[in-house]
Amino acid sequence: MLEKRLLWQCSGCRYQVSLTAGTVLHGTRTPLHLWFWAAYLMSTGTPGISAVQLQRQLGIRRYETAWMMLHKLRRSMVNPEREALVGPVEVDRRCGCGPPNSAVAPCPACFWRVRAGRHLT
Repeated sequence: MLEKRLLWQCSGCRYQVSLTAGTVLHGTRTPLHLWFWAAYLMSTGTPGISAVQLQRQLGIRRYETAWMMLHKLRRSMVNPEREALVGPVEVDRRCGCGPPNSAVAPCPACFWRVRAGRHLT
C-alpha cells in the first residue's frame, strides 16, 4: 500500500488501485466511516431514513451530500436481474390489519375476510 495516496500497488506490474475503485464510494470526499454509518442507518430502520435525518445524525453539513449518499446506496441495493416474487412472501412480522377504512393496508388474508363481510375486530 502506498501510504501517501492510499492506493494498493501490484508488486509485479506496479498497477495502482484504490480501495473504493469500481464501487459507489469511488471518488468520494466523504469519509468512509460516514458511508458505513449511512448504510447501517439506512438498513436498520423499518420505514427507512430521509436525507434530512441522515444529515442530522451524521453531522453532515450539506443536505445534498446526505441525499447523494442515500441515492447511491439505494441504487446499489437493486439487483438489475431481479425477477418477480413468486409464492407466499412475508413482508413484515406484523399484520397491518385495522378497521376497514383505516390508512393501514390489511394483509391479503384479512383483505379477503373484509370483502367477504367477516371482518374480525
